Amino acid sequence: METALFVLCLDKELPKSAFSNKNNSSVRGIQSLTGYSSSTNAGNRWHDKIVQYILSYDGFVGLQYEHSPCEALPITVLHDYVLNHVNKKLKETVKAPSDFQKAEHLQFEVDQSLENAIEKASLSVDRLSQDIDLECFQFDIFGSNKIKQCKMSPDSFIQIAMQVTYYQLHNQPPAHYESAALRRFKNARTECIRSTSNESVEFAKLMSNEKEFDETLKLAMIRAVNAHKKLATEASMGEGVDRLFFGLKMIAKEEQIKLPEFFSDISYTKSTYFTLTSSQVAYKTASFMCYGPVVPNGYGCCYNPRSDDIFFACSSFKGCLETSTQKFADTLKQSLIRMIKLADA
Repeated sequence: METALFVLCLDKELPKSAFSNKNNSSVRGIQSLTGYSSSTNAGNRWHDKIVQYILSYDGFVGLQYEHSPCEALPITVLHDYVLNHVNKKLKETVKAPSDFQKAEHLQFEVDQSLENAIEKASLSVDRLSQDIDLECFQFDIFGSNKIKQCKMSPDSFIQIAMQVTYYQLHNQPPAHYESAALRRFKNARTECIRSTSNESVEFAKLMSNEKEFDETLKLAMIRAVNAHKKLATEASMGEGVDRLFFGLKMIAKEEQIKLPEFFSDISYTKSTYFTLTSSQVAYKTASFMCYGPVVPNGYGCCYNPRSDDIFFACSSFKGCLETSTQKFADTLKQSLIRMIKLADA
């Protein structure tokens, strides 16, 4: 297990009841994240491994990756390569070599203490799996090409649509995290784009006023999108603040230095309590990546903008009465449509 390049998970078929209230993509997102339940595939994972390929007897193919060693980009390249290879180059059924060593089912003998630990873990997994709520969907009204035609950054456009969505639902702006790649720097990983700006808040407020003129809204939208683009560029150039502050915080902890009051100030703690965490993970294939929120009353939103469509994976926790993944997804669709109409106005 430790030396393998990846783990192959052969999943059981999910019960039909799993699809009674969710679309196939949302259910498969849960299956990929958690195994769905202890009675199905939760125990059929090895989360210490970076890459796990998931093949289900009912035809589902997915992938889970552990985030610590790398960002999503190399995983998406691998994923697209495998799919394209299968679709274009496998013209006939592949036959396994006759001398291939067959897999052996290992039977483990466990004592009562291990049985108790497994039962306890099963209950914990089921509680966590049942709490995560996913809405994964393909937004096919337009994609990045249309946004570019309107002379705006597709990523910034989508980020501002999320800002509008959150404000519509909660009547306040979110502490909004978007990951920025620092691949231009040796050994660097990511920086935080703080997507909330004065311009995005102004636009979100105006969008909540049904009597506001389209011309005013359009100008505010352009300002918000451009402000985000500027923040994103600065973060990707290494001019963000969050990784610096985190590094200083860790140094203080390791050196047993008293943490400066700055880190307990309400402006810092509130602005780093990210109620909306998001990232663009671009596949060329019709694929999406999903994850959960980073705070109990927050949302997660991962998206794959392609030329003519956008794949979204939105999440929240069912245990939080303040949030609703379904409402977030529905409002996000409406926000995108309203904004593209403004861009065309």
